[in-house]
Amino acid sequence: MKPFFVLTFLASLGTALGTAVEVEKRDINAGAQPLSPRAAFRAATRSEIKARDFFECSSGPAPSDADCQTVVNNVLASNGNLLIADNSCVTYSAGTCTGFFCALCQTMATSTDFIANQLSSAEALCVAGGQAGTVVGDSAPQWSAGFVQSGQGLPNYNDIC
Repeated sequence: MKPFFVLTFLASLGTALGTAVEVEKRDINAGAQPLSPRAAFRAATRSEIKARDFFECSSGPAPSDADCQTVVNNVLASNGNLLIADNSCVTYSAGTCTGFFCALCQTMATSTDFIANQLSSAEALCVAGGQAGTVVGDSAPQWSAGFVQSGQGLPNYNDIC
């Protein structure tokens, strides 16, 4: 990896007064520890939510973040392909957390990698902040993915069809 340099201006007041400004060049990667595979996965998935997707965090009972992370890890580890009928969902549970992925408007072929990516986004955007939440892909094929506290009903986004 090429080093990334940050310029730090040490004397901003000096600039205003017309005096010399010192510039320090630092390598922000110096001494940095490499990301764990889990951290790298989470960082990558946060950037994958497209502009056409939206998310919604709810104020209802929240599942445990650790339980939801277990769900994401288990879905990712299952490494499979699924065909989900329209208006149907697959659910995954661990402790207080139920993860779900729903095909909303049409039958959808997908992978557990895609589902885990969407669940990871819902975890980072909502569950990590103490709320249940859902990420919705509102262009074809429409889908929803997220987390609720175990025993709670799943949200319904079929109105986007």
